[in-house]
Amino acid sequence: GGSMGKAQGRLGDLDAKAAVGDLIEALGDSEQLVRESGYSVLKKITKQTIKFEPGGKRDERERGILAWREWWNANKAK
Repeated sequence: GGSMGKAQGRLGDLDAKAAVGDLIEALGDSEQLVRESGYSVLKKITKQTIKFEPGGKRDERERGILAWREWWNANKAK
């Protein structure tokens, strides 16, 4: 997929933070596999445990994505 491929390409960079925004977008992908790998990599890069259910209902996933976005908006400048 688009956003996941972009994010994984950037993971080769020294600055993994560049990929975080793309990975958060990947959480909204229509493919569960893409959401699962995006979530797994996000947790590794950020060391955060923000709840997200890759196989959950759409509204549960939306809440998780919002929480990740809020965290990222507050932390990306650090």
